[in-house]
Amino acid sequence: MLDRLLTPTITPDWQEWMADCLMMQVAREDIEAFMVAQGFGQRQVQRHLLAMETHPFVLAGTKIARKMKRRDWLLDIYQRVMEQSGEFDEIEVRDTIDRQTFYKHYFAVNRPVILKQQVKDWQILKRWTPQYFKTAYGDRQVQMVRMTEDFHRYHHHCTMAEFVDVIESGPANDWYMSNANIEHNDETLDDLFHETDKLPELLDPEGFRNHGYVLLGPAGTITDLHYDLANAFYVQIYGRKSFKVISPHYLDKVYPYRNFLSRVPLEDGVEGVDAQKFPLFKQAKVHEFVLEPGDAFFLPVGWWHWVEALDTSISMSFPNFYTLQRYQQYWDIAGRHPLIDD
Repeated sequence: MLDRLLTPTITPDWQEWMADCLMMQVAREDIEAFMVAQGFGQRQVQRHLLAMETHPFVLAGTKIARKMKRRDWLLDIYQRVMEQSGEFDEIEVRDTIDRQTFYKHYFAVNRPVILKQQVKDWQILKRWTPQYFKTAYGDRQVQMVRMTEDFHRYHHHCTMAEFVDVIESGPANDWYMSNANIEHNDETLDDLFHETDKLPELLDPEGFRNHGYVLLGPAGTITDLHYDLANAFYVQIYGRKSFKVISPHYLDKVYPYRNFLSRVPLEDGVEGVDAQKFPLFKQAKVHEFVLEPGDAFFLPVGWWHWVEALDTSISMSFPNFYTLQRYQQYWDIAGRHPLIDD
């Protein structure tokens, strides 16, 4: 009787762990041995395992786990072929590119490229600065993302002048104007958006959101590791941004959750990633580079990226390619995607 009282209860967290192990086809005896070592009774563990093995939820989860293993095997093959080919040893840097080459050799094969001179003649490179935004649009009510101390993000409203004063006051990671604010800012900053240059060589001037998205924030602004749901043409207008980029083939190495986010923190650099907590991450090839004013970067759909503003930064992101993008349908299943959610 005393032994039974001293034996710890198998809590829902432990039950979830046991079910996860069973679905991932960890040997039953290994699960049992580990839990007994944690102080659980052997018969107690055996009863739970027996009940779980035939539970419909665990049986369904086991089928999903097998699909995930097949997916991971295929991605691993793609990854090895890619590494052997040498095609992605480095992200290619070019001065300029013509439309046919871009769409055939980069867009169509999901391959990133950095362009150093493609937008060198854009007038906004000379005109757009934080102080210009303050002078020309200072009284406009704008929306940006703010982050609280408990890492909760919310939408905040203020004038452009107030926003510029904040982002120029010093490094921070809690004020950022991004495409998450576009529904509000599209109307209030209509004049600003219509100042944007066009790039008819690569982007469709009549396409969806042909004026792009404006991204504005202070030095120190960090966008955690994630991937986008469509291709993007990224242009750095003012200041510098540091990128860490990872191929989609390393999906299982970056610990994805909530559809398109990664659990891996990169604030301390690649070498600072906890190898015990994220052991597979060391197998992922991470490309690192800095975009300077006038640089453009083609970021293909599905490529993981982590971004930090090294200075007060103004950037633009364009989705208006000549080739139609039909990836938006992903939103319909994003909240319940069985392969990459928790």
